Amino acid sequence: MPVATHFKFVFRGIFINTPEEWSMSMKFSRDNPVGEDAGYGDIDQGDVDTAVAAFYAGGRFNNRVRCTGWRAYQIGTDGLTEGNPLITEYESGSQPTGTGNSTLYPPDVALCITTEAANRGHARFGRFYLPGPAVALQDDLRLSSTDALDYAEHCSTFAKAVSNAIDLEGLQSSAMLNISNDAASTRQEVRNIRAGRVYDRVSRRRRQMVEDYETTDTIDW
Repeated sequence: MPVATHFKFVFRGIFINTPEEWSMSMKFSRDNPVGEDAGYGDIDQGDVDTAVAAFYAGGRFNNRVRCTGWRAYQIGTDGLTEGNPLITEYESGSQPTGTGNSTLYPPDVALCITTEAANRGHARFGRFYLPGPAVALQDDLRLSSTDALDYAEHCSTFAKAVSNAIDLEGLQSSAMLNISNDAASTRQEVRNIRAGRVYDRVSRRRRQMVEDYETTDTIDW
């Protein structure tokens, strides 16, 4: 069953002073029932850059998190990329970087963000992971409700800004999507974004870290 066309945005970066890299992705509609589907030329790169700068630069991310660029992939009804992706790589002096410095966690610690659609079943939920969160935990080892809501609203603002950078002629804006990865490729528009209060882990990261060991002298029992 073919899925309607869409854009896939991938945001990429590094953890400064480590060999670690990170990425997170979002999907947005590009199909237009009242006109031609949007293409690469309908993405305002400047508006996306502004959204990226506002999102990653600040105290919600620790000062090791740096966004180095983003890519947009134009996906057709066959699920394959059409044409060459739109690639934006920031110069070293203009890479949005977190400013949180009071709390640092290992690179595999992330905050899971859930995107929720209206209907039960396939594509009801999606997720992406925020790298390098910089908010301290409470005594119960969870985020406060206030901090979790702040992250959720920050992600919602970011998603809306990227959406508004996509020009769908005759329509108000593009919509963020959940698309199931099964054979049906069900898609639903995202209705809410929520952030949990427990930090998660992205296990594939730490395999790149260089481990060093310090050993005690021989123990004289």
